[in-house]
Amino acid sequence: PPRAKTQHNIGTSLHVLLLCFRKQSAALFSNESPTLLRSRTFPPADSASAKPPENSRTPERSNYVYYFMPPAGGGKELVMSKKLVAYFSASGVTASLARNLASAIGADLFEIKPDVPYTKADLDWTNKKSRSSVEMSDPSSRPAIAAMPEDIDGYDTVFVGFPIWWYVAPTIVNTFLEGLDLKGKAVVPFATSGGSGMGKTNERLSPSCPGAKLVEGKVWKASASADDLAAWAESVGE
Repeated sequence: PPRAKTQHNIGTSLHVLLLCFRKQSAALFSNESPTLLRSRTFPPADSASAKPPENSRTPERSNYVYYFMPPAGGGKELVMSKKLVAYFSASGVTASLARNLASAIGADLFEIKPDVPYTKADLDWTNKKSRSSVEMSDPSSRPAIAAMPEDIDGYDTVFVGFPIWWYVAPTIVNTFLEGLDLKGKAVVPFATSGGSGMGKTNERLSPSCPGAKLVEGKVWKASASADDLAAWAESVGE
């Protein structure tokens, strides 16, 4: 009968909606964030490769509207943290690592560009009169930066990447940190190196970020996998 068919259709529709609700709720409150809630990071606008990464997905339109409520019994509250990956790269090695890290953890990306770009001669560490040698021989040196982030209030964690120079971070990183209000934020250094470790990096960076939680950093190879980077970023954020 027509009435029975109508009731059957309504029942089927409600059943489908309930299944969708359960699926989305399970994703929302599981350890893995749903795709729709993950932020995506793209290369700088002036980059030749300024296009979405191949594995990025644009949320599809839906005719359904889902309403989520915290699970009964005091379930874990969803907290959307926002991260920034800032980096200084003289030769491009650290830039590659920074892009991979930002993509792996869903963070925004910012390049620390010197007001006066470094030349190959500037980076000659065997020449005691080269620009980098002179800067690194003076811990108070603060090379000028072309531009700073407009606003970092929305970030709770700032990853700062750089190459290791003379067993520490280049002093331009101090310039960057001192130009920001990092109180209450976590600052996480990461670096690339030709062979040395982090050395006295945190000792030199600590005075430049008062009020921040300066986490012990790590040296990475530029070929580090996304899984390794993501796992490390999660561990230092705990």
